[in-house]
Amino acid sequence: MLTNGENKDRVSYALMTVAWKLFELNKKLQNFGTDTELFESEIHMIMYIKDNPDLHVSGLANKIGVTKGAVSQTVTKLVKKGMVLKVRDDNNLSRTLLRLTPKGKIAYREHEKLHYKFDIEVEKLLSEATKDQKSFLLTFLADLEIYIDNIDR
Repeated sequence: MLTNGENKDRVSYALMTVAWKLFELNKKLQNFGTDTELFESEIHMIMYIKDNPDLHVSGLANKIGVTKGAVSQTVTKLVKKGMVLKVRDDNNLSRTLLRLTPKGKIAYREHEKLHYKFDIEVEKLLSEATKDQKSFLLTFLADLEIYIDNIDR
């Protein structure tokens, strides 16, 4: 068994600590520049809706790899929060398209700013890294993501 001091010298421990902190940060409700608090799943649904304006609920579910019911539940919450509108598809009257309200667009922009600030901070932290070091880090993270995706839970 490793002591806490020995554990802190391990890359895996550092990665798990960062991952946990990001997880905890993402669990917090945020308002993204509006008067309405949103969960992580809600702001990400707003992002998918904005970035895929021609997709209906089923298409959106397929794209993000969740059930149609999960998308419908989140969309219903976002409609109640004044972030999303359901609009009939003029090309297929049996389908409903999703659009952001002005409030939803504000949340989208503020979320984008949050990502931009994070990107800037990461770039600052990597400012002295060589191209090879950055390449190694990207490869390592991609390989780690593949490993995590394949963990038998």
